[in-house]
Amino acid sequence: MADDDLDKEIEEIEDRVLGIHPDADMVTPWDRDIAAARARELGIELTDARWEVVKFLRDRFREQGQVEHARDLHPVMAEKWKAQGGLKYLYTLFPGGPVHQGSYIAGVPEPHDATDPSFGTVA
Repeated sequence: MADDDLDKEIEEIEDRVLGIHPDADMVTPWDRDIAAARARELGIELTDARWEVVKFLRDRFREQGQVEHARDLHPVMAEKWKAQGGLKYLYTLFPGGPVHQGSYIAGVPEPHDATDPSFGTVA
């Protein structure tokens, strides 16, 4: 995907979903700068590949709501990025977990079990 196309898609997401919070009465601010700051906290540089995951997580939450378990999101993500290597590829992008770290950067609530140590990391 070309940089300009990805930038346009991210801007459209920002226009549609300014903030998402588990408490429906509270909307938290979110934009590219906040996402970049959150990524820096985690020691992650937001490359185009990582932005695609962030966009996916925000769109999926907006369209389908909260995912109850990370294990429900893993196969969906593995299939979407199958050509690149599936979950193994996603863990190279987000070593602390694509659902855990990706959700934090995307500003969407993560499933309660996204930080289960039994999932492991590549770090």
